[in-house]
Amino acid sequence: MTDRVVRPAEAVTITGRSLASIWRDEQAGTFPQKIRIGQHAVGYLHSSIMAWLESRETVTSGNTIIVCPGSARGRKSSSVKES
Repeated sequence: MTDRVVRPAEAVTITGRSLASIWRDEQAGTFPQKIRIGQHAVGYLHSSIMAWLESRETVTSGNTIIVCPGSARGRKSSSVKES
């Protein structure tokens, strides 16, 4: 099977990351480099994006930290009343 070219908008959908985050990681050398597919068009090889995804660490209870259990994004609980 031949490898296909993924345009940046599809790379965002596949990875779940913003275009800006992909660009920053690409500049840092931690994301696959773009390839030129036309005078004003770029893309990524699908296989390189999938390999990048496979290289990412899997989230488990052993490698995560619970910052504030029971809170919803830092909001005060409804039982706390402000004065």
